[in-house]
Amino acid sequence: MELKNNSYSETLDQIINDFRQGVQQASTPTEISAITTQLFKEYSDFIKTFFCGRENEIKKIYEGIRNNSYPFNKITMIDVNMAIHCYSDYFTGLLQFANKISDLKDSDSVNSESVSKTLEMVKSKDKAFVDSLFGGEMNPSTTTNIDTAMVTVEAFIQLDRNFDEFVLVTKSITNDATVSNSTKYNDQVLEGIRIFVSSFGYYNFRCIKEIIKTYNDIIDSMASRTPAGGVKEVETYQLF
Repeated sequence: MELKNNSYSETLDQIINDFRQGVQQASTPTEISAITTQLFKEYSDFIKTFFCGRENEIKKIYEGIRNNSYPFNKITMIDVNMAIHCYSDYFTGLLQFANKISDLKDSDSVNSESVSKTLEMVKSKDKAFVDSLFGGEMNPSTTTNIDTAMVTVEAFIQLDRNFDEFVLVTKSITNDATVSNSTKYNDQVLEGIRIFVSSFGYYNFRCIKEIIKTYNDIIDSMASRTPAGGVKEVETYQLF
């Protein structure tokens, strides 16, 4: 993956849009699983590509934090670690819901129309909840110093660790759906899996985008350092 001319935001938008289109067009649980696996591979590659070659920049940030070189520089950001914490609780319930939907069998007596209405309700609320974690009611933006902002940037480590685990969970759910092989609830099962993977995919999209924005804001802030004396001092190193 190659990022040019600060195109990281456009690249990330394209990744999530391609994923959404693929998931919507998928006609089997196995196809959804494959598309989801590809998404998280692209997310992982994206993060590695973005930070590759920035060793000197990152070193400069940590040196500045250690030496308290930027005591008056402020960053307005979203606490991604808080978003991760809040979504983790939500994810537990979403996983239980997805498992229940994927386990539906033709022998079950649940009304398919009722299942569809429940799915529609969950789908309509999911995006609003995720958005609320990124500057909304659940997790408003804050203004903080560079060292605290860098803790949010470090959250990408936790995200990357979760990618492989989520892929395995998705495969388990889609395998259950394939085994059940329900004709009666086929549409509902597919929609339930779509909601599940789309929620986690969009949440990670928001996390990654916020992490990179915060990192760039740190670099921009350091370009015009405000030392203890209160006079801005322009530093000469190349930005990206």
